[in-house]
Amino acid sequence: MSEKFPEGLSYLQAPNEEEMTEETRKVVDETLEFQAMINGFTPNMFRVLPLNSELFRRWWTFADGLFNPEISYLSNPDKEMMGVVVSAENKCPLCLTTHAFALRSFGLDASWVELLTYNYRVCPMDERQRALCDFAYDLTTRPNEIEKESVDKLRAVGLNDHEIMEAIFTASYFNFSNRFSIAMGIVPDKEFAYGHRNPQPAEE
Repeated sequence: MSEKFPEGLSYLQAPNEEEMTEETRKVVDETLEFQAMINGFTPNMFRVLPLNSELFRRWWTFADGLFNPEISYLSNPDKEMMGVVVSAENKCPLCLTTHAFALRSFGLDASWVELLTYNYRVCPMDERQRALCDFAYDLTTRPNEIEKESVDKLRAVGLNDHEIMEAIFTASYFNFSNRFSIAMGIVPDKEFAYGHRNPQPAEE
């Protein structure tokens, strides 16, 4: 059993480094090192997806770019908020845990994030956040009903077309990642479940 790619993290077999080209192995190793650096550990998703290493390399190029603040129009907290809404509706344990962790890591209150995971409609938020969450929900639950009016609602709260396009990509990407995470049975990370929880107030 490989320490880097252990068995049992999904329904599929673990990645085999011997099947990777030297170039792809280098990209995989760099990605794993980066994830360990920013999270303090290597998330299970990154120890499962390199099974098809060339697809992994191309997937990560897009996923990493979507969250690159230097080329983004929406903030990463906005995107992670949308990720919680999408993942809650799709009931994706891995993704819901990951996005909630990310929001807490950005400094959002853990109790607010918890409400968001249950039902975003009960969370206090501004009209811009509400519109992004509504759009993410609609694109997840009834994509066939998305029309110009759906986009106009985003414009009405001040989003420009660059931001709207990124919102579309974000909600669509999270639906994609939910589906492959669920189908592969990727085990949620305990570190994400416990991480960045606000300390409980001391009892008097």
